[in-house]
Amino acid sequence: MKIICMDGNGFFCKPDTALLRNDEPFYVPDFGDCVRWQKGRVVRIDRLAKCIEKRYAHRCYGEMGMAVEFVVQGVECESMARGFDRSFAVSPQFVPCAGDAEVDRSLAMVSQFVTLKIGDLLFVPTPGECGMAVQGGHITASLDGAVMLDFDIK
Repeated sequence: MKIICMDGNGFFCKPDTALLRNDEPFYVPDFGDCVRWQKGRVVRIDRLAKCIEKRYAHRCYGEMGMAVEFVVQGVECESMARGFDRSFAVSPQFVPCAGDAEVDRSLAMVSQFVTLKIGDLLFVPTPGECGMAVQGGHITASLDGAVMLDFDIK
């Protein structure tokens, strides 16, 4: 399984050990200066996808959830700053969806470079939904009014 995260006009992959599941708490790592978080939508790929046109991208997923990506600031190596264990909180449940224009655009772009397989996750950040991860904090993420993620920061 791949965790593919959009970043501006590009993308990067996180290891599967980055998953933080079932509303478990996020523990602020002791390396780097501080930790920032970014909320966004996540879809689970449910069919093989390679070189998909945007107009067909919605056929590659049928459910959407919410996720939070954590990034350590002050670390020179990008893979260490973004790819550390438990740095990607994903909602325990996904809800049916008929498509999303931004997800479709992202999926079409990524599929030109990487083959998407069943079970892969595609994360599309929501602009403005970001902040600092501080011990004692709490993060909630909703999709269409339903709370999808709800966890503590320790």
